[in-house]
Amino acid sequence: PATLRVVNDKAAQCREQAAAVIVALVRKVSPETVLQFQEYVIRWLSQAMPMGDQQYAITNSSTTAALLTTQSKSLIRTGSQIAGLIVKGRPDLCKRDNHLTKLVTSVHFYMRLLLEHSTGQELTRQGSSCDKREFEEGQGELGRADSCWGLIYHLVCLCEQLLLHLPAAADHAITHIPPSSAGLEVVPLMELMQESLLFPHAWVRAVSVRVLLLYTKRRDVSRARLSTSADGTEVLTTPNGLYHMARRLCVVLNQTSMNRTMLDGVVSCTVFVIRAMIRNPDLNQVSSQLLKASKRPRKGRSSKSHALSGADSDDEENQEEDEDAEDDDNDDDEEDEDVENFDDAGEEAGEELAQAAMDRAIDGGESENEEDEKD
Repeated sequence: PATLRVVNDKAAQCREQAAAVIVALVRKVSPETVLQFQEYVIRWLSQAMPMGDQQYAITNSSTTAALLTTQSKSLIRTGSQIAGLIVKGRPDLCKRDNHLTKLVTSVHFYMRLLLEHSTGQELTRQGSSCDKREFEEGQGELGRADSCWGLIYHLVCLCEQLLLHLPAAADHAITHIPPSSAGLEVVPLMELMQESLLFPHAWVRAVSVRVLLLYTKRRDVSRARLSTSADGTEVLTTPNGLYHMARRLCVVLNQTSMNRTMLDGVVSCTVFVIRAMIRNPDLNQVSSQLLKASKRPRKGRSSKSHALSGADSDDEENQEEDEDAEDDDNDDDEEDEDVENFDDAGEEAGEELAQAAMDRAIDGGESENEEDEKD
């Protein structure tokens, strides 16, 4: 009954009280009972998930529509909400029986499925939906909770609870999502979180910023600490990963209005990413090309002349020497003319200053005023 109140009650206060009851019960009951609750949650979340490599091969809209039926969406919404409450009440028990990995895998699968469904394009690590677009609110805050925005919101909230109460274990699970044995591309979960920053709903954007802030706080801008695992898939150390994250954050900042809490989170993430880009220029594809170009030795005329051979090279070298000599003569003539002009101008200026000084000495202040008026 408490679960039904959390999921279906229209009053926000009633939902909050029911959630508090579930957290209190989870803390009071035995570990065996909590593990049984977790089995229910895993079963609800895995209800719409295909088995094996099929989960990475879902790209067409018909397959997505078949998976996201009304019953499947209700189970996803219920499972994500109750899972977050269990993590909040007994985070230590979520590490047992590989439950944490199963929760992260479910969040990753449904996040990619829903974001591709909402944007109408497949998300890959090379091409994503990070192109600038306006924030047109599709479903307002009063929209149905089992719609696309509601499901994404509760999934991101579950990820937030995992990073809050199990930071190290959740970070390891996020960076170690198992790849497809068929060789299909797996988009990192934090890449999907960055995509949810651009989702046209304020609630989704707000919780996504909080998740990214928790994620970046466990890292440092130095290369050694930019990733918490040497063998994991770190989105920040991938080529242009920092650039794409900065680009998405800038799109979020380009809004007419934003609440103070979300603004502080976006600014903190932006500062971290920019500092990381400065400390690790090789991770940016453009800057790495500039570094390579700057390290190339410059070739002068001597190296070019040595590379040539035969009479043609001698003729070209002699012609270049003649041209250089003519240029030097022209430069000397121009310098002489400039010196003469400068001397003449100096003499004229000196005569004028001397005359003005004599006039001031003879006539006093009147001659000075007259000279100023003439100037």
